[in-house]
Amino acid sequence: MVLIEGQLGGTEAMHDILFDVALRYTGNGIRVVFFRKTRVERVSDYIRNQFSGLGELFKMIIFMYVPTVEGALKRIMDLQSWENCIPGLLIFESFDLLGTERPVEPAAANEEAMISRRTLLLSALADTVRTISVKNKRTCNCIVTTSGSSPEAIPYAMFFQQYNVLQAADILSSSDILKVMTEMQSTINQQFEQESSCDKGI
Repeated sequence: MVLIEGQLGGTEAMHDILFDVALRYTGNGIRVVFFRKTRVERVSDYIRNQFSGLGELFKMIIFMYVPTVEGALKRIMDLQSWENCIPGLLIFESFDLLGTERPVEPAAANEEAMISRRTLLLSALADTVRTISVKNKRTCNCIVTTSGSSPEAIPYAMFFQQYNVLQAADILSSSDILKVMTEMQSTINQQFEQESSCDKGI
């Protein structure tokens, strides 16, 4: 799982880069599930000029619009039971901006409750990535972006390795994200080979 903290010149700039990543996956025949709070209202000229056959590539992206933590949790858990259209990449945009269906008072208590709910959601997301990887017999990758909330607001360290955490300000294009994901995949493959070698030795 890769975490991108902050925004790149506003939410639309980061959104375009995430779209670019998604379309590069679908261009290789890999389905993508894209979580975001609001519906996609436009496709930038940047994206239109990058890809031919855009309509066919978009058909392999499943958009899930989830304004609340509770709604996102249900959708993510549902993914584990999918038998068809199994994705190879999950993208969760602006994770920290999700609201809640069950706010509490006072504000401090509500924020504490939100930390707990976000932790549960990240745990479910990580579990779903593992489940899909086993079911699909290949690694399911995941990208989570934030708007730059304080580290205390979400327990990222529990779910993301330090070398898989990127700052939006350092991202120039989708290639920067894809490079980290390729390196991560190489590490996973090496670990798998080592575990397989140990099992055969036993």
